[in-house]
Amino acid sequence: MDFSDALRIVKQGGRARRAAWQAARRAEWQDVTLELVRLPPQGETGRAVMPVLMVYYPHHPDNILRPFAGANWDLLADDWEIVSE
Repeated sequence: MDFSDALRIVKQGGRARRAAWQAARRAEWQDVTLELVRLPPQGETGRAVMPVLMVYYPHHPDNILRPFAGANWDLLADDWEIVSE
């Protein structure tokens, strides 16, 4: 599946990953997923919650989320897959 298919799944609350990430020899790339995170508004401005694409690294000591930069090789890849719970 391509990135547009993966993005549709993520926008619906699912998770996706690239097969290349899963196949990486580095342990920190195992089980990495793309997720949609809704950031709460700052202060009392009344602004809507902002959705942000984040990459979740479950094997990092702090289980961190980082913003998805959308590199060309990720956006043009056809190896995206749905992650089931």
